Amino acid sequence: MNNEELEFKNLTIKHFSFLVNEFGFVYDEAKNQFDTRAIRISIEKYDRIVPSIIVWFKSEPKFTGILLNWLLEEFIDNKETDKLLMEGHLQYYANILKKHLVSLSRNSETMLLKAMKKQFINYLKFSNLTKYNFMAELGSFSRNYYYIKKKDMRWNPAKEL
Repeated sequence: MNNEELEFKNLTIKHFSFLVNEFGFVYDEAKNQFDTRAIRISIEKYDRIVPSIIVWFKSEPKFTGILLNWLLEEFIDNKETDKLLMEGHLQYYANILKKHLVSLSRNSETMLLKAMKKQFINYLKFSNLTKYNFMAELGSFSRNYYYIKKKDMRWNPAKEL
């Protein structure tokens, strides 16, 4: 492990140790992730200034693991996070997670579905897909579509495009 990886893990422990101390998570240093029986939170270095914090509710398929910022989007101030470096991001997201973890745990299915819908629509728009061609162009993202439709059969992404 190089110094940069070690520093990142130390920052993760510094800012997310509340998961262990207050919520009973177990920390796996080798994978830099926190686990309970119900939730896994994996923290990786996405780039030099932004972490990737993925939340997976273990009652759901593994592919439904989703970035924390999709789950808690309504509580995140992007104007604030745009000014931050890596440690600031970790501290910011740790504070948001600490404040909303109980609600996230209790409402996991609803919050996950809402976040996956937003992510899916964002993917369609980013890929310049329209309501007429998106089904033919989904590729590996089709499993997300079918997962969402299984949970909410009335959902129609074409109405959001």
